[in-house]
Amino acid sequence: MKLPGDELPAELRSKIQSQVVSLLSDQFPSSFGGNIPLACHNVGKSIDLLDSIRNCSAESLICLYEPSPYDIRTFTKKSALEYFAHRKPWEDYDLILLSDSFDWGVSLSHNDRVQQLVG
Repeated sequence: MKLPGDELPAELRSKIQSQVVSLLSDQFPSSFGGNIPLACHNVGKSIDLLDSIRNCSAESLICLYEPSPYDIRTFTKKSALEYFAHRKPWEDYDLILLSDSFDWGVSLSHNDRVQQLVG
């Protein structure tokens, strides 16, 4: 199945992955390296995904699909709203969605649990 979002060049993907892993490993040190996706470990505040995306100030979003090795893709805010509003039931990814500045983020688990991650 083709993942939604735009693919990144390998060198940019590697750089972003390092930044994201650094950011998230501080919050979830015992979760890295395990078989359970980080989106399932997040115990942040439960939120509405579409409202959170609408309220995010960034126009470019980074999507980290789990589990590792991570597939990292980008969305415009508009395309993220369109995709997540019309997502099919079988598109049950575990993912982390972050602003391009990493000051906003949410996790979405395969069972549709959406929680604040950053911001």
